Amino acid sequence: PDSHPHFSRIWYARHVLNAESPLLKREMRDAIVQNGGKWDKDYNNWEEIRDCLNEFTSLRITMSGTSAVSASDVYGEHVYTFDDVCVGWRFANMVYEKKERVYKSVWRKMGFGAEEEDEGELDTRTMTDAGLLHDIVPQPGGETSR
Repeated sequence: PDSHPHFSRIWYARHVLNAESPLLKREMRDAIVQNGGKWDKDYNNWEEIRDCLNEFTSLRITMSGTSAVSASDVYGEHVYTFDDVCVGWRFANMVYEKKERVYKSVWRKMGFGAEEEDEGELDTRTMTDAGLLHDIVPQPGGETSR
């Protein structure tokens, strides 16, 4: 969907595994430099990619912002371990669109109030499925680690 029911903007965060990535082992970063900044095609499967990663103890992701309702500072944080890394997977989309029929109220049918859509017209609402908060789904076009 083009909108989100709770936020005026949606951000996507990604980390590129390249010669500057602290998540990659030193020998892999050196190999990328020697290969002209490109990832070696022999490492394009989830087992090889995972083997190229430094086995970190924890990776802390923090976000902060300002509430549009109260103007208070808001914070969020999650700590990942190396075992949480799933190569070839992405977080599931929690936002979806729901189409519902819009019906005129009896009051509007009698001619009171502003003009409204024709009876039975479809209205689209953007919804959030919080049950998908930590769910992952396979990325298109590749093998996955789990």
